[in-house]
Amino acid sequence: MRRALSLVLSTIVSAALVCSCTGAAKVEDYLGEYDYEAPAICMVYEPVEGEFDEEGNALYGIQYREVTDLDGLLKVPDTTFLLYFYNSLDSSGWAITAVVEDIAEAEEGKLTVIALDQSQYTNLTTQFGINAVPDFALVRNYAEISVFGSADYYEWGADEIVIWLDANGYPI
Repeated sequence: MRRALSLVLSTIVSAALVCSCTGAAKVEDYLGEYDYEAPAICMVYEPVEGEFDEEGNALYGIQYREVTDLDGLLKVPDTTFLLYFYNSLDSSGWAITAVVEDIAEAEEGKLTVIALDQSQYTNLTTQFGINAVPDFALVRNYAEISVFGSADYYEWGADEIVIWLDANGYPI
């Protein structure tokens, strides 16, 4: 009986070790349901449910998926994130969201775009030196690559964001 129990436990432990070592985390592992109001949202370019062209092909668009574990997501290996900080209580910055959606579509496969309500993620605004919103940070392995620094501009728009992304190796 002991030998059988020992064999079963050994098999379970071995299987758990193999699973934990071979299953590299992916962005999809940290995304939940479609949600336009969550404080952390990933902008994903994917098929729009129930929408097809005249030939029956799925139509694609930017979908907002809730981020279920931001800390885990930002640690996904070999993934560069564009963090888009905004304030859900201030509608004046919302116009830039359309530009961010265009960036998410254009850079699909190169950048993963995460929209963060800065009032909910003050630890990240501090970590990345975000002094005004909207603002942007490029992050890889939970470390800053570059911050756009919107507070440093008197006026800025989509062109400045595109120039900044290009200067950091993400031409659109």
